[in-house]
Amino acid sequence: MLDVDYFALDRVSQSSLKAFRRSPQHYLHSKTAPFEPTAAMKLGSNFDAMIFDSSNFRERLSVYPSTFDRRTKESKAWIAAQDPDRILMSEADQLELESMKRSLFDNKYAASLLSEGSAQVAVVADFQGINGTIGVKGKIDFVPPFSTNCLVDLKTTADASPKVFGKKVFDLGYHIQAAFYLDLYAHYATRREAFVLLAVETVAPYLTVVYNLSAEAIELGRRIYTEDLNRLIDCVQSGVWGGYSEEVVQIEVPVYLQKL
Repeated sequence: MLDVDYFALDRVSQSSLKAFRRSPQHYLHSKTAPFEPTAAMKLGSNFDAMIFDSSNFRERLSVYPSTFDRRTKESKAWIAAQDPDRILMSEADQLELESMKRSLFDNKYAASLLSEGSAQVAVVADFQGINGTIGVKGKIDFVPPFSTNCLVDLKTTADASPKVFGKKVFDLGYHIQAAFYLDLYAHYATRREAFVLLAVETVAPYLTVVYNLSAEAIELGRRIYTEDLNRLIDCVQSGVWGGYSEEVVQIEVPVYLQKL
């Protein structure tokens, strides 16, 4: 499925569900507001394209010298004249991506997982909730052969160490994404039980770590996304889209600080 067709599908993705988790009003806003990706998001998207859609990535890539100053009038005019579908990056950024790619494939487990399979697999399904049904969708980074019993997701991060990235998994909801994709894929083909994250650092020495999410982490993610979708169905049916609490909210000392 082409990206333009996938994004045109009026179904709930795990990223839009993340906006709903913040509040129903944020979800509504995300459906109509222009999306402006951060620099980190752009790097991650470009790396995904380099790994999983390399020929298209090379065709769309325009590299400018690292001395190119994007703030000058001439530079802005050159950028404005480029096809909006082009991927513009400096020589330094290109070298950074190449270093990340080498790190990824130098890791024997990552290289093995990516040696055979299907990339950017789009899947749609209908979620049957307590009070109704809603359409969902997802685009899975990589589906290796069934013998691996897993789905694979590529992540870029400044710090891939177990301590920092392990916290990031739960802070950014990667465990929720894992459960969402595993269950979604089960509507499309034989269920996979494991979800593997390939964490690649965006700064030198560009190390790569392969992480396998535990069954407990995935089950926690499943409970969260299921509750979110049921709440979303209720909002759709009632037409009531709440925001934050209108009452005074008490902030407590977090558990990890109570141990100090």
